[in-house]
Amino acid sequence: MLRRIALSALLMIANPSALGGAADDNWILATDQLPFDSPDGMQTRTVWGELDGAGYRWEIPDNWNGDLVVYARPLRSSRHPTLEVTNPPQREALLERGFAWTASSFDYNGYHVQSGIDHSHRLLHHFSEAEEKPGRVYLMGHDLGGQIAAASAEQHPESYDGVLSLCAPLVDTALLDYLMGYTLAAKALAGVDARFPDPEFQERTRPDVLDALGPNYPTVVRPAGEELLFLHTRLAGGPHPLSDAALDAWGTLLFDFGHMDGSLGGLAPGNVIDTQHLLYQLPDPEREAWLNGQTLRLEPDPQIRRAGVEAIPATTGEIGIPVLTLSGLGDLYVPLSIQQAYAERVAAAGQEEKLVQRVVRDVGHCTFTAEEELAAFDALVDWVENQRRPAGDAVLDNASVRGPGFGCRFTAEERPGLPACP
Repeated sequence: MLRRIALSALLMIANPSALGGAADDNWILATDQLPFDSPDGMQTRTVWGELDGAGYRWEIPDNWNGDLVVYARPLRSSRHPTLEVTNPPQREALLERGFAWTASSFDYNGYHVQSGIDHSHRLLHHFSEAEEKPGRVYLMGHDLGGQIAAASAEQHPESYDGVLSLCAPLVDTALLDYLMGYTLAAKALAGVDARFPDPEFQERTRPDVLDALGPNYPTVVRPAGEELLFLHTRLAGGPHPLSDAALDAWGTLLFDFGHMDGSLGGLAPGNVIDTQHLLYQLPDPEREAWLNGQTLRLEPDPQIRRAGVEAIPATTGEIGIPVLTLSGLGDLYVPLSIQQAYAERVAAAGQEEKLVQRVVRDVGHCTFTAEEELAAFDALVDWVENQRRPAGDAVLDNASVRGPGFGCRFTAEERPGLPACP
């Protein structure tokens, strides 16, 4: 049986304080950390500076092909005191391919998608003015950065030629809806007070919930625990070849977000979470009906419903350029259901030919191999340059998702302990 993932292995986005802790909007730009050197053995020109309250970097190889990659960083906790630039993880491979790259720190830490959209766009124009206008521009990012990239395809399709979105929430507040919806359903099954917000969740509520679920949830469970495992699989996108392995690997980690108040750490003027649309499924129809009626439902506060969420723009699906997504099949932090919801929005907007989604057989969050990420990037470049739409996975086809080979096509390296590809 797989060992449970340590919280530190979930990368920066899986940080409870990034989504629900009190924000500190007095972040300091770490100017002393902006300078950086060329990779060993490579000839590049490195540039750094400050632009509209954010730090930036860019790098141009001697053999620059004229194209640019704009990289959007992962989520950083709202309690993190400094604004810092994150280099693309595949930096050297991009340079070897002849691409220049640039990246911004943004002017916010925490879950602020719009800040990432705006600062990435401004940096692109600054690069074009300071250097030369690139031939093609690709926007890529991990988790929050991937949501920024996908949202930019809706807001600024004229500025980018293609988007690579990796392990990203994608659909406005869907991540928050899912995390809190799961917690509220667990409370109902455990017979525990379902108040919201619940600032004492970790100290007071969580022990009672876990006691009702089982002495060693999810390995040794009581009836309520069995029901929650069944519910979680379907809430996360439905049964698939890694369902059991994912449940075991993630264990109780999602309860680390049970204290969220829905204000994005103070970035929003009220609760943004909406769980009214969630359907909780159980094997017993009577129990299912009871649970859906019993579980506390959240709706955004009136000011949010009226004006929207400035930090998280609504996802319309109106993408004007090619978008390729890469996600982990057993990632229960940003689950397959969010990829499915994004596909539905894009299809409803009549833009499905501009979207390709790929799934890798892994239970981690953003734990792709370099080969898997670069294969996705190369496929996007070929799509943009040669109009060859790449292959993807049918995330909305339940029969395909349940099939024993789902997620194998784009998995470069099988992970130990997971079901093998047929």
